[in-house]
Order: sequence, then C-alpha cells, then structure tokens
Amino acid sequence: MPSYDNRKEKDKMAILKCKMCGGNLEVVEKDKIVTCPYCGSQQTVPTTDDEKKVKLYNRANSCRLHNEFDMALSVYQSIVSEFPDEAEAYWGICLCKYGLEYIDDPKTGDKIPTCHRTCYESILNDSNYKKVLELSDVSSREIYEKEAKEIDRLQKEILSISQKEEPYDIFICYKETDDKGERTLDSVIAQDIYSSLTEKGYKVFFSRITLESKIGFQYEPIIFAALRSAKVMLAIGTKPEYFDSVWIKNEWSRYISFMKGTKDKYFIPCYRNMDAYDMPKEFQGFQSQNMEKIGFLQDLERGIDKIFGKGEIKDGVLGSKEKDETDELSKLYLVARRAKDNNDDNAIKYYDMILAKDPTSWEAAFYVVWFTAWNCKIRDIQSACISVSNCVKSAINLVKDNVIDRAKQIEAIKEIANRCTTISTALYDSALNYYKNIGLSIQNLYIQETVSRCFSAFNILYTVGDTVDALFGDYLELHAVAASAWKDAVTKHNGIMNMLAAKEENKNHILGYVAKIKKYDATYQAPFINTSKSGCYIATAVYGSYDCPQVWTLRRYRDYFLAKSWYGRTFIRLYYAISPTLVKWFGTKKWFRKIWKGRLDCMVSRLNSKGVENTPYEDRKW
Repeated sequence: MPSYDNRKEKDKMAILKCKMCGGNLEVVEKDKIVTCPYCGSQQTVPTTDDEKKVKLYNRANSCRLHNEFDMALSVYQSIVSEFPDEAEAYWGICLCKYGLEYIDDPKTGDKIPTCHRTCYESILNDSNYKKVLELSDVSSREIYEKEAKEIDRLQKEILSISQKEEPYDIFICYKETDDKGERTLDSVIAQDIYSSLTEKGYKVFFSRITLESKIGFQYEPIIFAALRSAKVMLAIGTKPEYFDSVWIKNEWSRYISFMKGTKDKYFIPCYRNMDAYDMPKEFQGFQSQNMEKIGFLQDLERGIDKIFGKGEIKDGVLGSKEKDETDELSKLYLVARRAKDNNDDNAIKYYDMILAKDPTSWEAAFYVVWFTAWNCKIRDIQSACISVSNCVKSAINLVKDNVIDRAKQIEAIKEIANRCTTISTALYDSALNYYKNIGLSIQNLYIQETVSRCFSAFNILYTVGDTVDALFGDYLELHAVAASAWKDAVTKHNGIMNMLAAKEENKNHILGYVAKIKKYDATYQAPFINTSKSGCYIATAVYGSYDCPQVWTLRRYRDYFLAKSWYGRTFIRLYYAISPTLVKWFGTKKWFRKIWKGRLDCMVSRLNSKGVENTPYEDRKW
C-alpha cells in the first residue's frame, strides 16, 4: 500500500473524510485501502476518478459522522443511482441503516462501531451488503467482511439485552437540552406528561428518568426495546428545529418505520408555539395535539385511555365501575347503530343516551341532528338543513380531536359525508317537488321560499367539503370525499339558477367551488351556468356557451322575429317552461347534443344566409 510521503506527482490526488474520525485522507485513484493518519484506522475508500463523486462521499460521511443518518442515506443513494458500481456507496447505505457510529475503545484507543439503529435483520443478509461483496476486490472484501461480522455481533448483543426489557406502553420522544446545554421546556412538559401517565398505571419510556442510571453504550438496547414494544409514541416539540434534531428524529423516524404493516401502534405529535404545518412533513396524516389548547393533558389522557381500553387503568385492570359503564355504552351503541341502519326513528333516543354518557362521541352528536332533520316537515326544511350544516362542523371536529386511529378517522368522515349527501338530496328534492305541485297561478309567491329551502339543502354539502378540506386537507384519502361533496353541491346549486335573482353572484359562488374541485380532480368538467333570464337552454348545452356565434344568431332570431308576434311569444314561453328540465336531465348526454346539433346547425346556417348576424349580442327586453 503506498505511503503518503511517496506519492508520485503524476497521481491525481483527492481529499476524502475518514469514516471513523472525520480526518482528511489523501487518496489517489488507484487506492482501495488507506490508513488514517489521525486515528490509525485502516479502511476502504471509493474510487476518486470523479470530482462530483468525491464531494458526494464527503457530504455523506459528514452527515453520518454527525449521526444524521437519514440525510446521509439519501446522499449515498444518490451516489448509487449515478455510479451503480460503487461498493463503498452500498457500504455507506448499510452504515446508515444500522446507525453506525465509531467511538474510541477505552481499553485500546481503537475506533470501534456502536449501533444507534438496531434491526432484526442481520447485516450479513442485507441486500446492500451483498452488493458490497459483489463489487469489491479481494483485499477490500476482507475488510468489509470483518466490519460486517463485528456489526452483526453488536446487533445480536443489543437484541439479546433488549429482549430482557419489560415492554413499554408509551414512548415520550423529546429534546432534553438546548444548544447551551440547558434543560428545554420540552423536557419539563414531557416530565409532566410522564408523571400523569405513570400515575394512571402506564409503563412510560422517558429518557430523563428511564436512562438516568445507564451509561451511553447501554442506551440503544433499552431505546430499541421501548420503540418496538410501545403502543403509543408522543413526540413533544416547542420549536420546529427540536423535532428535527438528530437524536429526536432518530427516535420518531424509527418508530414510524416500525408502524408500517401494523395497526397496533399510534404516533401522536404534540406541538406548542408553532403552527401544525411547521412540524416535519413526515407528521402529515397523523392526528396531532396542540399543547396550548386548554385541557390538552386531559384530552391526551382520554385519547390514550381509549387506545388501551375505556376507563381508568390501574395495575392494568379496568375498575369495576368503569367497566360497567363501558359495557353499558357498548350496548347502547349496538342498538343505536341497528336502529340507524334501519332508519328507525328510535335511533335519536339511543344516541341521546350515548351523548349524555359520552359528550365527545361524534356519532351520537351527528345522528341526533341527522334523524331530527330527516323527519322534518316541508315548512321546516330550511331550519333542519341549517342544523345539519352546523352539526357537520362540530362532528368532524370531534372526529379530529377524539378519534386517534387514522383509518377510523377516514371511515368516520366518509360516513358523515355519505349521510349528508343522502339528506341533502332528499330535502332538496322535497322542496322542489312541493314547489312544482303548487298551482301555476301562485307559484311565483313561493319562489323565494323554495330557493331558501334548496339553498340550505345543498349548503350542507358545501359545508362538508369545506370542513373536510380545512381539517383533513393533508389526508390524500379524503380529497375525493371533499371534491364529491362540492360537485354534488354545485350541481344542485346550478339546478335552481333559473329561480335565483342574483345570478352573477351565484355564478361566481359556483365558480369558486369549481376551482376547489379542480384542485383535487383536474379532469372535472364545470357545468354550464346560465345567468340569463331568458337563456337558449338547448342551444347553450349543444354549443357549450351562451356567448358563441351560433347562439348569438338564435338569440337575435328570438328577439327580432319570434318575439314580435303573439304566437312567437307563446312558443318562447313554452320553450322556457320545458327546455330547462330537458337540459337538466339530458344536457350532458352525447346522444342529446348529437340529435340537436344537426338540426340547430341547419337552422343557424339558414338564418345567417337570410341576414341574421352571428356577432356578439346583448339580449333585448321584451
């Protein structure tokens, strides 16, 4: 192996960072193994034939030396994608996966590995390690194999110790000290939570107390055991940067990875002095808790109690009184849901009883109002719909605040949305049918009343979409729910446009929601919104616009020819009485537009040949 003093000037030299201590290594392209002049560690090195590659390796090693394993991993993966034959890059991926840090052996002074990310999978079976052996030469392979065996021994030792640890219920993840070495507010809050939860009988991992009698190398087995066994992790943070600090991120990122493939683990970010969106992007989709909210600790305890079983837990056993209350509540839910599924009016009674025992039940709060509205009379439609709209907001907030499991949150929101669609449609149709059955001579007297009822009915769906978007906008699974509610509301809103006085205002309202829908469904086709008091409904449906040459021609013909005779005006009134319904039912159908387009094209062509213009036109009053 060449020494540092005998380099030939013709050799191209590069500076790499030592994997063990971070010191500078002077490496030429032909070097495969070097010895660090600072820590004396013999180690493998990558080929240095590319300046960009060298910079990437140094950046990755720098991150790993600071225990920023995730950041280092992404850099090593970048190297592999660009230089797929680099054994050293695959080895770097292995070091990050197992969280390897090299520390001084107090006996020999040599650099020895310590592990911060224990895995059940042996490094000897790791696909990246196998790639290392495949791509390395004989001399390098010997060093890799030696280090891998030591890492495997260390992993087995940690796993053996961790298996002797009693399982934990809750893991509190937080930053203990700030940059000045002083205790953080996070630590104080975490200890308050720890004290409260241990008093309730939970076994809680809180590093300040759990690890206080341990020394550094003993931490990992206990941390690993706690991360694997804890059913709940509470991530405490009063500053965004605290969540991203190296050891805190190491804990929560590992816990989130352990959550994959299981529904028995719950991650609860708890934040203060920041917006929820300031937390790491990895927290999106998890139900977070605002520690500044009054009653935060009580809400948190109640949520944790629900995860582990209703009632106060002492010595791992539910008290008899709490157990009886839980059993009674379960029975009430059983009969209430049976009545609900059969649309039985008795559901109100049972849900009322549930609400008295559990005011945080979104299901009871929602269905008490829903069934009341479902049974309302025609004259009460508007007030019933307003009650449902208000209830939607509170019910969805209850889901967010009290339902911990993500899958159950999504299920609850979908149920609320589906029920709202059902009742909105039923009350909207009832209002319109009642209006249509009134004698033609007095219909005008009931227009405003009907509009108010219809508006309040489809406003339920606008409220559903808005509330879901505001509270669960980061849940990709619920984007379609919000969009579907908005679409239905837009269709219903547009369906009574001919009855509305402030047409332009309502059109703008609809277009605002069209923009919201397209945020989640780019393929959505906005409906035609006719704001004219005397629109050419069929022609507009066929040509797609009220303002186009063909429709301008037909509007001129209507105003300057048909409207001049009594029979022409009679035809116009008859057309306006029938065509809106036809367009509502069939206007989006291809066959409908195809049938009419041929006829209208011939008529427009004939009118143009007779001198009727096809230029922009404003309707006449007649």
